Amino acid sequence: MGAVEFEQYGFGKDSDAAFDSCVRQAHYEHGHDSYNGTISTVSSHRTFSLPARANHLHIADLVWKLYDTDDETYPFEWADPSPLGWLPKGLEASQVLEMVASIEKWESCCGILVTGTAAQKKREQRGWKGLHGDVYYFFGLAAC
Repeated sequence: MGAVEFEQYGFGKDSDAAFDSCVRQAHYEHGHDSYNGTISTVSSHRTFSLPARANHLHIADLVWKLYDTDDETYPFEWADPSPLGWLPKGLEASQVLEMVASIEKWESCCGILVTGTAAQKKREQRGWKGLHGDVYYFFGLAAC
């Protein structure tokens, strides 16, 4: 069996509630098959907060690039530190590496608290405007 990358936005009073909501939605849409290729195949998550004005999608792209690298010594041993050169102020390389480590098929995925205008846009798009809670972006590997 393989794995496929997934991404999903969730909403809730905290990251646990948002994650559970995403899993319930995946079960509803794709069934309870343990190889359905959705967030429901992951048993847990680890949530991270980003500095103000940090783009969660750019950070997720960096996490995937680091996850997919074959070099076990990243990023501190790289001769060219450019992949981490654009990190937003207030975000440490060690935090990004923790995000990479949180992605495991069957086990866990990475969650990012979405804030600012990105969160406002997602609230409007998903019908969450005016509700109490936070927007979270989950991504990881799902069994398929």
